[in-house]
Formats: sequence, structure tokens, C-alpha cells
Amino acid sequence: MNMKYVRLTKGLADKGRLISSNEDIYSYIRDNSKDYYISMFKYNEDQKKTFYIKQEDGNINGCAGITDVQTNKLIFDFDNKDNLNEALESTKKLYTKLINSGFTEENILVSFSGNKGFGIEIEIDKLINPKEQKKIAEYYAGNLKGFDSKIYNASRIIRVLLTKHPVSGLYKIPLTQNELFSLPVEQIKELAKDISGYDINSINNYFKPAKLPDIDFKVEEKKEEKIVNVDLSNLDFSRKPRFLDNARWAIQNGFFGSGERHNVLIWLAASYKNLGFNEEQTYYILKGAADLQSKRTGSEKFSKEEIWNNIITSVYSPLWKGGEFKEDLDTWKKQNSIPEEVVTSKITNISGMFGLFKNYALNYENNVLKTGITSLDKKIDFLVGTFNGVLAPPSVGKTTLSLQILNHNSKKNIRSVFFSYDMFHSMVFLRLMQKHSGMTQKQAFDIVKNDPEKIKRNNTNYSKRIC
Repeated sequence: MNMKYVRLTKGLADKGRLISSNEDIYSYIRDNSKDYYISMFKYNEDQKKTFYIKQEDGNINGCAGITDVQTNKLIFDFDNKDNLNEALESTKKLYTKLINSGFTEENILVSFSGNKGFGIEIEIDKLINPKEQKKIAEYYAGNLKGFDSKIYNASRIIRVLLTKHPVSGLYKIPLTQNELFSLPVEQIKELAKDISGYDINSINNYFKPAKLPDIDFKVEEKKEEKIVNVDLSNLDFSRKPRFLDNARWAIQNGFFGSGERHNVLIWLAASYKNLGFNEEQTYYILKGAADLQSKRTGSEKFSKEEIWNNIITSVYSPLWKGGEFKEDLDTWKKQNSIPEEVVTSKITNISGMFGLFKNYALNYENNVLKTGITSLDKKIDFLVGTFNGVLAPPSVGKTTLSLQILNHNSKKNIRSVFFSYDMFHSMVFLRLMQKHSGMTQKQAFDIVKNDPEKIKRNNTNYSKRIC
């Protein structure tokens, strides 16, 4: 493959443009005080055509779905937002290791990111793919603190040297060998405030390509072993929303194996897309599922970049031709013993009714609503599936009682909702203010009308307590 294009973007959200890797990228950068990014990988002619395909909304496709990319660079990234010194020390250790492995000072470009870490970049004499790049990087830096092994994906972009970080206001700057080993973090930050003393042409002319050392960097393609028979004993299917089936509810809660993460998250993404969820909504849902899976199994987290670049961009790409993978999902359900949906019909035989009641009884604590009033809770059970009313003459406390029940259950993280069909919304809020502050109705009106700032000054922050 003739890989001859790189992607240049202005900001992280920009799909960018493809330019020749032989061009001077700085001729496209009009203002170094903005954050610009360059792709870690290169694209060929066919991928360029895919990149510029128009979507239905008129925007270009970008790099979505393009994974067969290559690069001639080794990239190492060390991050620690809480302890930059640790990231600096790891960068020094890697630099020393690279020198001892045969690289020279003219091969190794060291940089301070301008924010939370340091990086090393080496141009090599071979084209490698993302998996090979990751394997080489882990060979040299895998045991060092702060090493980020999650950056090696096909869509990854890195900030261009001598451009400013949008949050810290510091520039990404190169560091000489002497600066790396002699300057403390605070002095490096001072250097990153101003780039007037740097000449990019001199920097580029100084560094030379390196011959990749003779190590085994090839990665054998192998199918991930699937982990089946997920333990569902702790999954509460009674809390499942109506628009999900049991299988998707299990996936949503992280009940899947490490070797099957990509497939099940693709299934889940396709389902949410068909339900009308947009890219951002589906991304956060998938991230939550992946984080729960990592926490449940103790496995490494599925990175945010992998979820966005390899799943979201694929499913939401105009090139996407997939559905919801019903057959594959049905097979997965059988392998993992996902229970079938419980269908409630109008006519149920006695044995079926007993099974439903048994589940209801075994989950009694979850099927009874407490008011928070001990004397009342001892005498009355407000059970799921029953209709209960509070009947009394006007102005004797029906709304106050309802608000107390709502407050009690909200504090127990039980999802609660309050409707009033006969009381104006402002009057409902008035009752809430009175309940939490002890004010009379007149006091409530007076304080809001005459001195609303008093509420903020008061140690009892009514607005926070109510809302």
C-alpha cells in the first residue's frame, strides 16, 4: 500500500483534511496559539476517497471505519495529571533505554505536551500497523509508570509540536537531552509559555530516521477466545427498561466476557442507533457498560478511544450496512444462559401464576414502598401492583404527606415522581420551601420578594436542599 497522506485537524472535534505526508504541515497552520493535531498513521489513495465521501448531512465521512492504516513512527506517551514529575522520570528512563538499545540523540524527539505529560517520537525505516506499533512501544516502555498503552488505534491524532494546549495555555515544545535530564518540571513549564525562540525547520533538520532494531514486532492475527456462561446471579432483571430485552440488559450492565467486548458493544450500539439515540448518547451508554464489565471482571478497561473510533464511528458511519445481528445475538444468549423474556398475557394458568407470585414474594423488599413514618409502615404495606389513595378534607396535609413519602424514598435512591393535578406548580414549590425551611407561607413570599439573596446567604441553602 502506498501510504502517503496524513490527517491534520484544528481542534479535537474537527474531521480535518488529508494532506501529503511530504508537505510542510506548518503551511496549513495559521495560528500556533490554537491546538492543531496530526494523525499518528498514514492513509492511501483509496482511503482518501472514503475520507471525502459526503454523508447525508453534507459533511465528509472523515476517518470513520478506516482501520487498515500504517505509520513509520514510534510514539510513546507518558501522562500523569497529578504528578508530572513521575511522567518526567519515566520519560528519562525510556530515553536511556532507547540510547542503550542503539538509537542516537538525533533519532529521539522528546516533547513536553504543555499539559499533563511528555512524549517521545522516533521516525523509523519501516511501515507498521497500529498493533505492531503498540507491541514495539510496550517492548520498550511497558513497565514504566504513566505509559499510555491505549493510544495505538487507527484514528489516533496527536497535537502538533509548537501549538498551544487549549486548557493549560502552554505550548507543546521539544526538549533537548540536556533539558530533559537537568530541568525540573516548573522550569519546563516556563519554557512552554513562549515559542518565539524555536525554529521548526531547525528542529526537523536535526532529527534523523532510525533503523528499527532487530526485534520481533510482528503481531499474529488471532481470533479472540470468547468467554461464555456469564454469571447473571447478581443481575436484577426486574429493573430492566421496556425497550431492552434481557440480553441487551445484561450487556448494558457489563455482564459479558473480555474476549467478546467488541462484538457485544457493536450489538448494543446498533440497537441504540435503531432506537433513535445519537452518537454521543450511545457512546456514554457503551462506556458505562464497558466500565461495569471491567469492574466486575477485574480486566483492563476498554478504552474511550476504542469505543468511539472502532464502534461508534463504524455504527454511525454512512457506510454502515449492519442491523442488530439477531442471529449472532441469539447464539450469544444461549451460550450465556440469558433467560427468555417474561411475557405477561391476559390469561395465565395457575402454575404460571404461582411462578410469578414466587418471584414477587422472593423480592418482597423491592416490592413494598415505605413512607418513612414508622407507625404507618407497621400497619400498612404499599405494594407494587396495588392502587393506593390518600383521602382527606382540604388543607389537612395530603400534599405534605406525599412530599414526605417522596423525600424518604428519594433518599433511599428509589426513583420517585410527584404529580399534582389540582395544585399550581408554584404552590407545590412553596410547600417544598416550607417543608425544608420551616417558614410560614407569608415568610416564604416575603423573603423571595424582598430579599432573595438571603436564601443564598443562609446556612440552610434552601434551593440546594429542595432541588
